[in-house]
Amino acid sequence: MERQSLRRAPATCHALALASVIVAMPATAHEFWLEPAQFAVVPGTPVAVSVCVGDGNSTQVLPRDDSRIEQFVAWGPAGPRDVVGRDGANPAGFVRIDDAGTHVIVYRSNRAFTAQADTAFVAYLHEDGLESILPLRAQQDQPERQVRESYSRYAKALVRAGAGGAIVDRPVGLALELVTQSDLSKVAGTGAVTFQLLYQGQPLAGALLKAMWLGGPTAERAARSDADGRASFSLDQPGPWRISAVHMTRPPAGVDAEWDSLWASLTFELDGDRGATMPRHDRPTCQQRLLADG
Repeated sequence: MERQSLRRAPATCHALALASVIVAMPATAHEFWLEPAQFAVVPGTPVAVSVCVGDGNSTQVLPRDDSRIEQFVAWGPAGPRDVVGRDGANPAGFVRIDDAGTHVIVYRSNRAFTAQADTAFVAYLHEDGLESILPLRAQQDQPERQVRESYSRYAKALVRAGAGGAIVDRPVGLALELVTQSDLSKVAGTGAVTFQLLYQGQPLAGALLKAMWLGGPTAERAARSDADGRASFSLDQPGPWRISAVHMTRPPAGVDAEWDSLWASLTFELDGDRGATMPRHDRPTCQQRLLADG
């Protein structure tokens, strides 16, 4: 069952320096997603891909950081193609979408680290549906001090090449991965869409999945995954959507942290009553909104 959150999506990005983003927005408190400049293109089109981060009240575009990237590719019918770019540049990368069909743009990061006060960490667990961690912390953690956490990012975006084609997803082997098995070209903002969350390739039950329409201010929706890792949302507006989830566990041996979180996101666009017309140039990406505000 869906529930409404009081958190709101922003209409625009705020042009803040990256250093300010890091200070004001700890990385573990933020969604992370990919926004292609176009979600539907003519085959042969080069597509800019922006990397976005947000906390529900504001959104930032991040420059490319090669020190964090472990994989940044577009999987198309003919196989993978690198999303290329210059370290420190905005947008984060470009890729040429040649073959007709669905291309899954994939971003996988290495681990980074953050530390926050115990009270802030507990609030974050409640905010992101990680309450199952609380009894485990009571057994091993020491309250009233800084909590050190490692985190990694697993983002996907679906881009369709060719008019009238299907928009179909598939697993690509990420450690934490959101997948929809529906043909999103047939949803048109009228029905429920089911998403599955996979952890190490297996369904993850009890996780909090969130759905956010990226076309303007709107309430975030959330639902828990069932025993098969599935949760459904009624996607009732055409335009760009983000589905996200986070999973937390103890870190593997050799990782200097108390907790290890994995963040997954999936972005795509529903055509609504526009049908399969393309390309679309009327929806600014996170990167374009930032330039407009600046």
